[in-house]
Amino acid sequence: MGATVSLFSPSFNKALRVETDAQRLSSDAGAILQREASERIGIVAWLKARFLDPRDLRRTRHTISQLLRDSLVMIGQGWDDQRDADTLRSDPILAACGSDGRGERVMDRTLASQPTISRVLDILAKPENQAVLDQSGAAPLG
Repeated sequence: MGATVSLFSPSFNKALRVETDAQRLSSDAGAILQREASERIGIVAWLKARFLDPRDLRRTRHTISQLLRDSLVMIGQGWDDQRDADTLRSDPILAACGSDGRGERVMDRTLASQPTISRVLDILAKPENQAVLDQSGAAPLG
């Protein structure tokens, strides 16, 4: 019933498409536009190259770039409370927008839990990472 019209295909992942389709709606579809804008600006890559991440990468499930994207997209979509992270863990649009990967499988990813997001905010609040934020012109955390 009704046609599907392709509206947009983001450059960060050509497998994703924003379409008009009455059968498949998402209240967080705007996250795709946020991710596209952040990719074009290059902010996450810039931050990732400069932040000190003291975690043992062999024991981490989410990269620092995924955690940054997850946090930025959730805040941009109005989910500004860390407790919302657990509610949104299985949201496929947010998963795709935070992922480092490409293709349709990015929607199978789960977002970081609230405790993980809390830990990454603690990492970002370290003096050496605050110095990076000072370089970027961003407001300090905390």
